[in-house]
Amino acid sequence: MEADDAEEFAEELRLAGLHDRLLSPEDNVLLTPVILAADDMADLSSRLHRLTVVMQRVLQNLANDNTPALLRRLGYPPEAAALLGPLSLPANLPFGRWDLLQDAKGWKVLELNVGGATGGQDDRLMQAIYDRRTTDHPRIPGSTGNSAPFSALAQLLPESAEGRLVVVDDDDELAASPLSAQFAARSLCALTGRMPDILPVSALPMDKVAPFGVFELFTLRDCLARPERYSAYLTATATGTIGSMNPIWNDLFMNKGLMALVHEEVAAGRKLESEASLVHALIPWTALVEASNLDLILSRPKEALVLKAANGYGGKDVHCGWTLSQSIWEKSLIKAVQEADTFVVQERVIGQKIPVVGMTPRGDFIETDAAPVIGIFCDSALYAGAFARASLTGHAIVNAHNKAAVGVVRLS
Repeated sequence: MEADDAEEFAEELRLAGLHDRLLSPEDNVLLTPVILAADDMADLSSRLHRLTVVMQRVLQNLANDNTPALLRRLGYPPEAAALLGPLSLPANLPFGRWDLLQDAKGWKVLELNVGGATGGQDDRLMQAIYDRRTTDHPRIPGSTGNSAPFSALAQLLPESAEGRLVVVDDDDELAASPLSAQFAARSLCALTGRMPDILPVSALPMDKVAPFGVFELFTLRDCLARPERYSAYLTATATGTIGSMNPIWNDLFMNKGLMALVHEEVAAGRKLESEASLVHALIPWTALVEASNLDLILSRPKEALVLKAANGYGGKDVHCGWTLSQSIWEKSLIKAVQEADTFVVQERVIGQKIPVVGMTPRGDFIETDAAPVIGIFCDSALYAGAFARASLTGHAIVNAHNKAAVGVVRLS
């Protein structure tokens, strides 16, 4: 903040972040990198991989028992079962990003973003700026993950070198904002040497020249909202006409209700005893808000709980118990039971604060203490890069909707 070129440095970071699609124009930029230990991130990535395997096993077991009941508890309408068909999860785990917060006991999972909903993959230009401007925290080999964003998708790519690749988005979303699709296409080109086509889902060809590999930017919720638009795509994936890299069942991994179901399965001892300590260490206590357990939830102090929509995103439908009166908290829980959508309560995570400096889009510098949320990418069990978000205003919910500052992670 006191350097002669502070404003130039900040603007350079902002422009690089915008180019890499890590920042949006209204985001605050985090000028101070978050410094983490390389060995710790390697260990954390390995543990997160194990947790993904646990989550996949829970999903598959519950689907084998009763798929409609599983989807109903996660808040999906009855027609979701027909769209998904018999659930058979592939051996390769989905590409995604974990959002975590570090408290006094270690790292805690807030949510998992997978498939086309995974943002923030590229920070190479911002990292290069730090490489040029500072020697305090020099980048070590591999400290920012693999050389190309989406590198963790390599295991999901079609095996055929001649196979066609297509990035597909919802018609309306692609027309309104093609930037995400363009970024995905560029990144897949860097990974494969082939530039994918970009198409709206309604234009996806289903004949003999159908694409071999499809990178979907839409989700199960989009398919449920406009089933007629997605009918040809769903038929093609069901019959194996196209190869799906981000199948719509990925939506279930992002559903926060899955974390509650994992806790339920561990508590019931259903073949997860060996991973119970891992689940308890990484996932804060989480429970579905249902009539059957409302008394249990009300018996816990509201100051220690957060109420969230299971299918929510971007900090929407999040209610912090410590900010509400007891009566409003109880009414919120009762309303959550009555809603068609599923809600969860989760144990509050109090993050460890560090000094940070950020800058607003107007050019105002802000220095404060904040607990950064880390978005970490994993390539199977390997660390594949990360970025950081921190509130410059002390807001309890750290995301872009609340003007969190976005910046890079460096390993030491």
